[in-house]
Amino acid sequence: MSKVYDKHYYIAQAYTFTHPPPAAGVLAGYSINGVERWNDDGGRSVADVRRAETGETAENR
Repeated sequence: MSKVYDKHYYIAQAYTFTHPPPAAGVLAGYSINGVERWNDDGGRSVADVRRAETGETAENR
């Protein structure tokens, strides 16, 4: 990773992560639940997107 601004970083070379948690952990610098914390441009977490795609609701979790 390379520093861009005061507290902002970017990955200097292409890398494919197989799951959200390791990707979020690398970027955050500590263990983090990428499924719950990783958001798209609309603010939806990976978990929210998965629930919407599967039709899962709070009642059937």
